[in-house]
Amino acid sequence: SSGIKRRVRGRDRSRDRDYSRDRSPLRTEHKDIYVDDCYTKHVIGSKGSQIAKIRRLSGADIQIAKDDTVQNGERKISICGRRSEIESALKLINEAIADKIKIDKKNNPTSGVGNASLEFDYVNELFDRICAVIPFSDIHDTDSTVKEEELIIPNTDTATVIGPKGIRIRDIRNYTKCAIKIQDDKDVNGDERSVSLRGTPRQIHRAMFMIQNITKVMR
Repeated sequence: SSGIKRRVRGRDRSRDRDYSRDRSPLRTEHKDIYVDDCYTKHVIGSKGSQIAKIRRLSGADIQIAKDDTVQNGERKISICGRRSEIESALKLINEAIADKIKIDKKNNPTSGVGNASLEFDYVNELFDRICAVIPFSDIHDTDSTVKEEELIIPNTDTATVIGPKGIRIRDIRNYTKCAIKIQDDKDVNGDERSVSLRGTPRQIHRAMFMIQNITKVMR
C-alpha cells in the first residue's frame, strides 16, 4: 500500500514540476498563427514541397487549415511541438514569405500600366488579387506633387483593411508609397471613419483602389 502511494506521489511531483516549468524545452506546446491567404501557396510550395521541408527542418507538426475555413482572407496554420521546434517553424514560414517577396522584387520590377515602374517597384500579390476581381484603371498623371485626400469607409471594413497585426495596411503603404492614416476608434462618430492619404496622384489613386475594394476580395 505504501509503495503504491510513493509511486503516485512521485508521479504527481513530476507533473507539478512539468506544470510549473512552462518554459521547459521538452514541453509540447501548441500555437495557432494566421497568415494572409495570398501567401499560403508559397508556404505550402509546389506539391507541398515547401511545407514538407519546413516540417522536416523544424521537427514541428504543422497543419494548414482547409480552404473552406478561411475567413476574412486569413488562413490558420497550427503548429505543435517543443518550443524550439515551434520557433524554428515560425522562422521558416516567415522566410518562405519573405523569399517570395524578394523574388517578386527581382524578377518583376514593374507593376500596373504605363510608367508604373517609376513608383511601384514590385509585384504586389494583394493588389493582383483585388485586380482579378475588380478591374483596375490606372491614371497616367506624372505629377510628382504630393497631395492629400480623404476617403470614407464603413467601420465594419476597418479590421479587414488593417489586417491581422496591421499586415494589410502596411502592405498597401509599402506598395503604393502612400502615407495612410486611419481614424482612431476614439475619434469615430457613427458608422463610418475617415482615411487620410498623402502622396502623388498615382500613389493615392492606387491606394484608394486597394482600400475601397479589399473587402470584396477578403470576404
